[in-house]
Amino acid sequence: MAYGSWSSSRWTQVWSNGYYKVEVQWRYQQDVPGNKTRYAVQQLRITSLNSYYSFSSTNAEAGIATITSQRETQTVSVSVSGGGSRTINIADQAREVAHNSSGVLTSETNVHGYFKANRGGENHVPEFGWAIAEITNLIPDIDRSGGTTTASLASVTTTTARIKYTSNVATTLIQYNLDGEGWKDAGVDLPNTGGGTTYFTISGLDPYSQHSVQVRHRRDYTQVYSSAKTVSFRTAKPEAPVITSFDSGQTTGSSIVLTYSGELGEDYPSEYREDAKFIVEMLQGESYVTVKETSFFVTSCVINDLEEDTRYTFRVSILDYYGSRSEYMSISAQTAFVGSKAWVKAGGELKEGIVYVKAGGEVVRASDLKIKVGGELKSTR
Repeated sequence: MAYGSWSSSRWTQVWSNGYYKVEVQWRYQQDVPGNKTRYAVQQLRITSLNSYYSFSSTNAEAGIATITSQRETQTVSVSVSGGGSRTINIADQAREVAHNSSGVLTSETNVHGYFKANRGGENHVPEFGWAIAEITNLIPDIDRSGGTTTASLASVTTTTARIKYTSNVATTLIQYNLDGEGWKDAGVDLPNTGGGTTYFTISGLDPYSQHSVQVRHRRDYTQVYSSAKTVSFRTAKPEAPVITSFDSGQTTGSSIVLTYSGELGEDYPSEYREDAKFIVEMLQGESYVTVKETSFFVTSCVINDLEEDTRYTFRVSILDYYGSRSEYMSISAQTAFVGSKAWVKAGGELKEGIVYVKAGGEVVRASDLKIKVGGELKSTR
């Protein structure tokens, strides 16, 4: 694992006598996956706290360190004016410290500073030697939680669901668990520091089916997972079916044959084709009533018990497994006339009419009246 970038440098005071103060400059960098911090001391600074106190030394001693075993000093020439300061450049010294499983530093962390002006202690000039300041609380913990995440439904089709996932931390694995079937790799990641937003698609779903999916990620270090977020969704229905033709066929005096055809929507599952049906309705008065229902595989029907020589209006639609209904298609068709007709003169005009006869004391409509024409009997049908 690799360390991130260095933090900004900061100064921490290690010693003061009210007339002067001495500070150590330091900075840190963190290896988040490795759960550790490296910090380095960089410079020493001596500051006069008011305008009355100043000193110069050509053989002063100075040093900085992170732990006792690193302590070394060097001879420097120093001049500090009243109210001023002097920074002494000293080679960096670094130390690596570990964090516990919660990301907190496991040991006390200090910076060490050393200064002797070798002026015999005159006028409060610093002659303290080594001093230590703790910086444990100044180094941030490493976030070992799963971070903050959100998951939501971006879109659905009849067979897919697109999930939107956001994290505020980098991830090395994003997983989903569909309907409790087990965790699977979503095939996407958020590798950059600070995370971001990504999308992934779950495929192979049934149309208009209800699902629940859990989504989580693994952090950029081993086996640290976020809390799972749950998204519930239903896939889309297939497109509504369509009637493509509707016509009438053979007719009798009491029946009409109707033929029709149609198409089911795109992505409609083949196993549910038999659950779709044609619904034929007939206009009665001002409203339609259902007179026939047939399987989607049956594309004709016979409407019986109709009146002879009468015009009827029908409409047909398809109702599929998902409750989606097609637009209606309508036609009109007329039953056949099967009785006898004759022409009579009424008001000086020939008019067509149905012939009725008296048979057995009862008046009935003649179904086949024959008349003699040229010595031959002929039907009036």
